[in-house]
Amino acid sequence: MSQTQGGAARGAAGGAAENAAENAAENAAENTALTVRELHAQLSGCVGHYFSRMVVRGEVGRVTDKGGALYFPLKDQAVSVSVAVWGRARQQLSYVPKEGDEVVVQGAVRFRPTSGEAQLDVARLALTGAGRARLELLAREARLRAQGAFERDRWLPALPRGVALITSLQSAAHRDFMTTAQERAPGVPIWELHSQMQGEGTLASVRACLERALAEPRVEVVVLTRGGGAMEDLAVFHDEQLTLQVARYPKPIVVSIGHESDVLLAELAATRRARTPTEAAHLVLPDVRALGAQLTELRRALVAGVNRQGLLRARHLHHLHAALRPPDLVGRAARLAGLAYQVDGAARARLAAAAAALDALERALLARGPLARLERFRAGLEGAERALARVDVTGRARARLERAEEQLAAAMGARLAGAGARLGLLMGELGALSPLAVLARGYSVATRASSGEVLRASSQVAPGEELLLRLHEGALRVVVHTPLLDVAESAPSKPSKPSKPSKPSKPSKPSKPSKPSKPADPGAPDL
Repeated sequence: MSQTQGGAARGAAGGAAENAAENAAENAAENTALTVRELHAQLSGCVGHYFSRMVVRGEVGRVTDKGGALYFPLKDQAVSVSVAVWGRARQQLSYVPKEGDEVVVQGAVRFRPTSGEAQLDVARLALTGAGRARLELLAREARLRAQGAFERDRWLPALPRGVALITSLQSAAHRDFMTTAQERAPGVPIWELHSQMQGEGTLASVRACLERALAEPRVEVVVLTRGGGAMEDLAVFHDEQLTLQVARYPKPIVVSIGHESDVLLAELAATRRARTPTEAAHLVLPDVRALGAQLTELRRALVAGVNRQGLLRARHLHHLHAALRPPDLVGRAARLAGLAYQVDGAARARLAAAAAALDALERALLARGPLARLERFRAGLEGAERALARVDVTGRARARLERAEEQLAAAMGARLAGAGARLGLLMGELGALSPLAVLARGYSVATRASSGEVLRASSQVAPGEELLLRLHEGALRVVVHTPLLDVAESAPSKPSKPSKPSKPSKPSKPSKPSKPSKPADPGAPDL
C-alpha cells in the first residue's frame, strides 16, 4: 500500500515538472517571436541582398502607363511577376513594350510590405527573339515605304503572250499553278524557272531567276510563288534588296509566298499579291471558256449591229431615190391653179372690206366737217330769231320768278331763326351737364400719371405716387405726401363761384340768295 502511494507521488511530481518546462518554453518563444513589421524588414533585407541584380526573360502582359511609369506582369506560362519601369529607366527606354512582346529585363527585386508581394524594378529592357525581329521588320518596312517601294502600278495584261513562273519545280505550288493554268488558258506559253525556296542560297537564286525572266522578251507577266511555310523559311522574302528589286521590276509581277495571314514585304511591293498559287494563276491567266462565250456574244451583237446599220442605210437610199425622181408637172400645175384661185378670192374680200371702211370714214368726215357745222349754226340763228319774237312772254315769267325768290328767302330766314333759338337752349342744357362745368366750379379730376386710371378714393394711392390733376384750365402733376381718409382732415379751401356759361350767339340771318343767272338761250349755236 505504501509503495503504491509513493509511485503516485512520483508521477505527480514528474507531470508538474513537464508542465513547468513546457510553460517555460512557451514563454521563451513568445519573448523571441517576430512582429509582422520585423518579418517584412528581414524579408526586404534578404531579397534586396540576394536579388539586387537579376536578369529575367518572359512575355509582356497588359501594360499600364500611370504617372509616367510603366507597370505590367512578366509572364512565363502559368507564373508571373510584377514589373515596374519608372524614373530614369523610363526616360532612357528607347522601346515601349507591348502586350505579347518577348523581352529581357535587368533590375532588382523589391519586397513590397504593404501587399506582401515581390516586384521587379527594371533598370534595362530589351526585345529578344520574335519581338526583336518584328521591331526590325517594322523599321525596314518604314524605310521601304519612304522610298516608294509600295506604290507601283497595279495593272495586269488581260491576255499575256507569255508567263514566267519562278518556284521550286518539285513543290506543290508548281503543281497547283500549272493545273489551274492548263484549265484556264492552255494556249498561253509558260516559262518554268526553277529556284531554291528555302535554306542557304534562296535569296541569290530568286534574284537570279528574276533577271532571267526579265531577259526573255516573250514574257509579259512574272509569277513568284511558294506554298507558305514557317516564318523562318519566309524571312528571305522580307529582304530589303529583294523587295526593292520587285518594286522596281519593269514587268508586271505577281507574288504569292505566304499564307493568307502572312503578308511579306516582297508581296507588298509586287504589282498584285495572291494568297495561293491557284489565285495567282487566276490573276494572270484568263478563262478561255469565258472568253469564248464573250466572243460569241460580241459576234452576235456585231452581226445585229451590221444588220441594223444596213437596214438604216437601205431606207436612206430609198428616200434619196424618191427625192431624185423627175417632178410631177401636171400635179404641180393643178396645185398652183388652186392656190391662185384662193389668193384671188382672199384679195377680193380684203378689197371689199377696205372699200366699206373707206366709205364709213368719208361719211364720218363729212359729218364733222365745216359744212355740217355751218348748217348747225344756221339752225341756231333761226331759233334765236324765234325766241326774240317771244321776248314779252319771257319778261313776265322773270318777274314771277323774282317774287317767288323773295318769298323763299323770307321763309328760310324765319325757319333758321327758330332753329337758332332752339340750339341755344340745347347748348345751355348741355353746358350744365358737362364735366367741364363741374371743373369750372373749382373741382378737379385725379388720375394716375403712369396709367391714366381715374381715382375715386384716397385708399387707391400710396405716399410718393405721382398723380395728374385735371383743372378747368390746364392740369397739375403732383406727388402724394399722405393719403387722408377723412375729408375734414384735408381742410379744403372754398371753391370759387363758377362763371356762368356764355350764352350762345344768335344765329345770323341767312343772306338772301342771289338771283339765278339768266339761262342761256337753248337755240344759241354751239361753236
